[in-house]
Amino acid sequence: MKQLNIISCWFTKKVYFTSLLVVLLSTSSSFTQQNLILNPSVENLIYIPTTLGEYIDYSSYFEIRHTNVLNWWIPYIDSIEHYWTTDVFSLLSESDCYCLAPKNRFGFQKPMDGNNYLGLNIIGWNANVDAYYSLNEDYAAGKFSESLEKDSLYEFSCYMSKADTASVFSTNAFDVVITYDTILDVTNLADFGYKIYSEQEIFRDSVNWVLVKTCFKAKGGEKGFAIGNFHQNSEIVKDHLPNIGDWGMVDYRFFDEFSLKVCPTCCPDQFPFEEHLKVSSNPGTSAAPVSLEVFAKGPTKVRVFDAMGRVVFEHAFSSNQEKIFLPLFAKGLYQYALINENGICDSGKLLMWE
Repeated sequence: MKQLNIISCWFTKKVYFTSLLVVLLSTSSSFTQQNLILNPSVENLIYIPTTLGEYIDYSSYFEIRHTNVLNWWIPYIDSIEHYWTTDVFSLLSESDCYCLAPKNRFGFQKPMDGNNYLGLNIIGWNANVDAYYSLNEDYAAGKFSESLEKDSLYEFSCYMSKADTASVFSTNAFDVVITYDTILDVTNLADFGYKIYSEQEIFRDSVNWVLVKTCFKAKGGEKGFAIGNFHQNSEIVKDHLPNIGDWGMVDYRFFDEFSLKVCPTCCPDQFPFEEHLKVSSNPGTSAAPVSLEVFAKGPTKVRVFDAMGRVVFEHAFSSNQEKIFLPLFAKGLYQYALINENGICDSGKLLMWE
């Protein structure tokens, strides 16, 4: 009878641990892969574009109804005349359409993902003076599947490429803005949102899709984002300028595959004063042991616990940044905790394979 109870207890623990592991892995996978941007590759459209400017869905009298791109929205500019050029390019458009991908009115580029991508005029050249048409600039804006949580760290990314035909000059005028709601007056940013990315160097790559990536701490409750030129004129650097009097000269960019995800450890260098751990090689193996990189304000320690809650590893840190490799634990599921004088400031799970 005693032996039977031992076997029963062992079987129950094994089933419980296996179930916990399955739940953890599925939860972890969905957590790390969840993209909070709705329609992130602009694949869901009301209709396939037939001409330029069809990011927006117009009525027959050219009144704006809504965006043609589902779950995206329209930042406010002063009048309808300045909404004309935000474009959607598609592999599915008719062969005689300027919006047909990959060869379109502004250059050649295949979609980074799916059939469609966006095209924006970042900045336009004034036909009469050495200045810019601020009203010629294009903007696009997307929605989040849920409001952002206060003080949580998020990673935003998208892919960008410069048009190789229309872009006769180059600038550093691209920005990404997080918005409190799905409304934005592009001339009055402070009341509606805040920048998380502001291009510093002149962008010239017209061949590759280039990854744009940044991290930020949410203020809480934000519902969307916008892309376009939110630079002050004094911040803009430019080269290969057209002649004064040349009309229609622009810095035109393509955009695709947008992403926003909760990621406390994605961009540690942007938040050197935030206490957290960056975990590498998770799951860990004998060939690739788990490493922990600690970012701390003061004395901290790391503890690793096994599935029974027992401490199997502990290490103290005194420097602001330090990296260690964990011992090769037995195969199984573990938890780690970064602890300072105020208690646990970061924690997570580790999986070890033999």
